[in-house]
Amino acid sequence: MAPKLSAQGLQDTSLRYMSQAIKNGKPLAKRHWMLQRAPESTPFYISDNPVAMVNYFEPQIKRMVEHPGTEV
Repeated sequence: MAPKLSAQGLQDTSLRYMSQAIKNGKPLAKRHWMLQRAPESTPFYISDNPVAMVNYFEPQIKRMVEHPGTEV
């Protein structure tokens, strides 16, 4: 069970998470985005973790969004 936060604690936590989201979002915003749709004859199902990263150019490196060649 999560601890109950005071109003100040809630505000501090929210600001901390917003700051982290901005930091993590900047590399994603610089990426080229492409959305695709599965054909009706072959439905696409996702699980509870639909995010995957791969780097076909340098598969041995640590997976980082910022690294050139990384696909998310």
